[in-house]
Amino acid sequence: MSETEHTGTGRYTLTANADGGLVLQGGDRMLFAFRPAPDGWTVEGIGSESPVRLMHRPGGALVLEEEQGGGQPAAFWSPLQAGIQAVSGGTVLLADGDLFQVLDRPGSIPGYDLVGWQGGGAYFATEQGADELQVVVHPAGSVLLEEDRGAKVLAMFVAVVAGLAAVRPD
Repeated sequence: MSETEHTGTGRYTLTANADGGLVLQGGDRMLFAFRPAPDGWTVEGIGSESPVRLMHRPGGALVLEEEQGGGQPAAFWSPLQAGIQAVSGGTVLLADGDLFQVLDRPGSIPGYDLVGWQGGGAYFATEQGADELQVVVHPAGSVLLEEDRGAKVLAMFVAVVAGLAAVRPD
């Protein structure tokens, strides 16, 4: 459970679009989009020169892969227990070894927080809007987004809290 103060340096809205995908945007700026593709999603706007895809793996895991070089993993999400699609407690592991955890945030503003194992508060958090999911970027998340890997962490967090781990597009 997370008790992070729910203020942030940026706010984005996650909305579904007509093709069955999702778009994360703030104001008139699209941060990235998930587009349905065979066995997963293509992720557009993630900042990498190589196309990026989000793929399902056995046990409920998700892998964010760069398509060049035969699908080099960039980030990996694993549920708390293999085969169970529970969001809270799941971990995000980057190719460079950094580890993050998705935590449930109960209380007056329920949602999820993405925190690092080293502590120091949340990088990203969610909040339910009227008809969409709001993603709040905290100061640590803003710093992380200055690096290419930050967009990959945020994309993985959004995919997990939006339920893409439980949805297999046709």
